[in-house]
Amino acid sequence: MRSGSATHDAWYSVEAPHLLLRYVNRASGAEFRLRAWQESEDAPLEGTLEIGPDEAPAPVGWQRPAMNWPYLLTSVLVQIPLMVVLPLLAGWYLTRRTGATWGVFWAGALTFVISQVVHLPLNWALGLLGETARGVALWPLSLVAVVAGLSAGLCESVARWVALRYAMRRTRGFENAVQFGLGHGGVEAVLLGLIALSGLVNILALWRSDPVSLGMNEAQQAQIVAAFAELDLVGWYMPVLAGLERVFALCLHVAMSVLVMDGVMRRKPINLLWAVLAHAAVDAWAVYSVNTWGAVWSEVGLAVAAGLCVWYVLRTARQFRAEEPAF
Repeated sequence: MRSGSATHDAWYSVEAPHLLLRYVNRASGAEFRLRAWQESEDAPLEGTLEIGPDEAPAPVGWQRPAMNWPYLLTSVLVQIPLMVVLPLLAGWYLTRRTGATWGVFWAGALTFVISQVVHLPLNWALGLLGETARGVALWPLSLVAVVAGLSAGLCESVARWVALRYAMRRTRGFENAVQFGLGHGGVEAVLLGLIALSGLVNILALWRSDPVSLGMNEAQQAQIVAAFAELDLVGWYMPVLAGLERVFALCLHVAMSVLVMDGVMRRKPINLLWAVLAHAAVDAWAVYSVNTWGAVWSEVGLAVAAGLCVWYVLRTARQFRAEEPAF
């Protein structure tokens, strides 16, 4: 059985009821063997739960697990700066070079937060969120990807349109659209980056701790060892991909904000539809590709989409400047 980078082995009996006889976690080395079972609570116990003296494991002291230092370093040096520092740095640069203000940046950030007030409950109602598989989550992956993409595109693009059309009537122009998009996508990147940073701190704290002195039993110690064994299998490049994904997403948010601003200023509601569809297409690709071809090819597709977004923004910038008096 494979799940991501983890591989496990299981042996089942050929005859019904096809019991799980043995299970091995390759990463941690933990092994489980079926000792006894019951057909029901009232049925007699088949086998025995007694452990023979030759089967009891020899007690060993706690040994600190190996740390995946390449993963940790790329997380600190690449992922966190790209997710937390870059959006704020881009917003600061725009305030220094143009007339865009931090107020527009934070307005975009607030718009994203408000959009999630609708987006997250909607995804839960559709079955895209939750501990048990239900609703849309039971559909084929291609349809799940389409629904997930449309959910994100509708909630976020409509929120952009409402904010720029009604709440920010005096905020117009190309630079303000870019700043609004930086805030909209930037707050998402910063929040995810802070969550990732918190996870790294917890990993280091757990690695440096002594579970025995903390009163953890052998089962809990084994879970810690297994968790670090799983972490050791994660490639050093995964944090880089995570950071680049936020950069690509930031390009998308800026492009969609420029598209919506262009529609608001020209009074072309059709731009809202294009923004919804474009956002949905990118998100659908991300959901489908990462579950079929893996993270690397998923990011390759997102990089292409980000390149198209940058091309659109640069092309639209010239149009804004050439036709600004008409607005």
